[in-house]
Amino acid sequence: MGPGWTVLLMLGVLFGGFGSILVAAGSFWLGLRRARADERALLDTPLTHLRPGARRILRGKVERTGSAEAPVEIDIVEMVHDHTSKQSSWHTWEETARTVRAETFRLLREDGGVVTVEPGLDVLVVDSLVSTYPQDRPLYRVRSAVIAHGAEVHVYGDLHRTTGGAEGPYRESSSGFALRPPRGGAMLIATESLRARHDAVIRVLSMWLAAGVAAFALLHAAVTLPFLLSSTFHTDDDAWVEGAHVKTTRTKNGYSYTYLVTVRTDDGFELAEQSISKESYARVARDKRGNFMPHTVRVPIIRTWGIESLSFVGRDAHVSVVPALVALLVFSIMTVIAFFNYRQRLAWYDMKKVTEAGGDGHWTETRPHGAIDPDAR
Repeated sequence: MGPGWTVLLMLGVLFGGFGSILVAAGSFWLGLRRARADERALLDTPLTHLRPGARRILRGKVERTGSAEAPVEIDIVEMVHDHTSKQSSWHTWEETARTVRAETFRLLREDGGVVTVEPGLDVLVVDSLVSTYPQDRPLYRVRSAVIAHGAEVHVYGDLHRTTGGAEGPYRESSSGFALRPPRGGAMLIATESLRARHDAVIRVLSMWLAAGVAAFALLHAAVTLPFLLSSTFHTDDDAWVEGAHVKTTRTKNGYSYTYLVTVRTDDGFELAEQSISKESYARVARDKRGNFMPHTVRVPIIRTWGIESLSFVGRDAHVSVVPALVALLVFSIMTVIAFFNYRQRLAWYDMKKVTEAGGDGHWTETRPHGAIDPDAR
């Protein structure tokens, strides 16, 4: 690969493209770490006296204000999908519909105060899902998260002072506070600990970033650094062509040919199996039978400190495309694996559309049903 294409490959793909992905992933990783630190700081500094403001976490017991036993309920309808590969089979559950019911409720604090909570329909519930299997809907299940009357919860949102105060026996101690969704986000109601919310995803990203940075450094040490050293510190020289042959490789569309020469300078410095262009190879001296005639043609070379890996036939340094392609392939595989691990570590409440692993083997439907139309999926 010539110097122009080499620079384009290194700066545009290996450095710019590869580096941009690492920077984007690192920024996302830092954002998650900041979010975790902020949530833990809020948990570690509970409000002893209510005061209006953004990003508050309040702890207390849920008290309903309406007729529903559960002020907040999220129902996710999922359909099973069977998958088959050469070696195995499995099934997954994928979200097809979601219903959110969110009513205003009161949060009874340990100090006797009460805060009105207005969750909104985009509320996020940090809780495990409970499954039910409707008898009249084979191949479907409903996954539900419920914030019930009497549940102990942490609620994250913006705290506002209201003019009317809270209703009921807690009117005097409440002083009229309402917790509402934070600006530009959704309210978070947690029955589980918020401390570990981001831990699994951060671990996956940390491992991928460590491997990615190491691969980035090794790639440029193996590809970019030799090119830069050779381009900067080489000396020009000439060498005799001592051997030449054509390497033939079978491809889908026929054959490809690589033209290789071995050269040696007058002081014995040798470059073996150097790739040259077809035109340059055609100028290599041969006898009447077409056999190569050694020590009859001199070619220009560049030498860098007598190191073969930093020396090249011709007047320009270049790199082989093979290590770059291998590096990009390895990085792509690492990225795909990291993405699937990241998806598997996401909690359901952090997914826009829930997809869950169902287990090995195809789904065995046990509910009574008539014939199932496979096209109905």
